[in-house]
Amino acid sequence: MSRQKKTGLILIACAVLYFVGFISVLSHLRADIISQIGVSVWDKLAHFAAFLPIGFFLGAGLRRSPFCWSFKKSLVVGVVVIALFGAIDELHQSLVPSRDSSVWDVVADILGGWAGLVIGAGGLRGVYQKGGGVNRSRSRTT
Repeated sequence: MSRQKKTGLILIACAVLYFVGFISVLSHLRADIISQIGVSVWDKLAHFAAFLPIGFFLGAGLRRSPFCWSFKKSLVVGVVVIALFGAIDELHQSLVPSRDSSVWDVVADILGGWAGLVIGAGGLRGVYQKGGGVNRSRSRTT
């Protein structure tokens, strides 16, 4: 694997970890603090939006991994990872005083993560070849 590709994977992994950490911190806040932020009205949309970048970076990382996973396999693995994290996040929220958890929050998490996965993994679909190099066979017409 080239140095440039390793660097790209490290940056993608850092982005995934950043968003996972950010969501974990938000999940630990009490309900009165969350209501001051003003997220309560758009709760499901907030869940969708919070998991979208995780899905995007996870999808991009799975497609660029040394395993050169297919688009479908990247989606399946990505959705499983996102569903597990969404469920763990809701379990965590249920343990925080004055917070509650919901199956519908997990559904919103999965849908947001799935949308990000489609963009992240699908956006690279025609750009990267199985061997890891850039597909230069796509011609540009002006």
